[in-house]
Amino acid sequence: MKKSQALLKAEAILTRYLEEAERRLTPERFAILDKAFELRAHFGVNELLEAMEKSGYHVSRATVYNTVEILCACGILRRHLLETRHASYELARENHIHLVCSVCGSIEEVNDPEIEEKLLGIGINGFTPGYFSATVHGLCVSCMERSRK
Repeated sequence: MKKSQALLKAEAILTRYLEEAERRLTPERFAILDKAFELRAHFGVNELLEAMEKSGYHVSRATVYNTVEILCACGILRRHLLETRHASYELARENHIHLVCSVCGSIEEVNDPEIEEKLLGIGINGFTPGYFSATVHGLCVSCMERSRK
C-alpha cells in the first residue's frame, strides 16, 4: 500500500522529534502512527490497541499510551476530552468545532471560518494562538426527535 503524503510528513515529524529527544525510533511507534492514520476519526487508546491487534500487530497497552503521548507532543495528534471520562484523539488537521450529543455520545465536526477567524485573531496579553479546539455539548437530531415522542 502506498503511503499518503500526510503520513510521510507525519513520519518525518515523528523521526525528527524522537531524534531531538534522543528517544528510540522503534517499529512499534511507527506502526501505531500508521494505524492512527487508518482510523482517521476520533478514537480512544483502547480502540487503537484493538485495531493494532486485529491487524495482527501485538503491542503492549503501555506502548500505545506512551506513543499516543509522543504523537500529541510532536503535534501529529490532538487530545480532546469530548466525553466525561475518556480522552479521544484525532489527527491534528484543520480547526473545527466538535458537536457532542449528551445522550448518545455521537460527535459531529463543523467547520466555521468566521468562528475560526475570531478565535485565532484573539490577541490577549500578547498571546498568539496556534489552533483552537472547541466542543459544544447538546442533543443531536436523532435524540431530539426521540425526546419529543
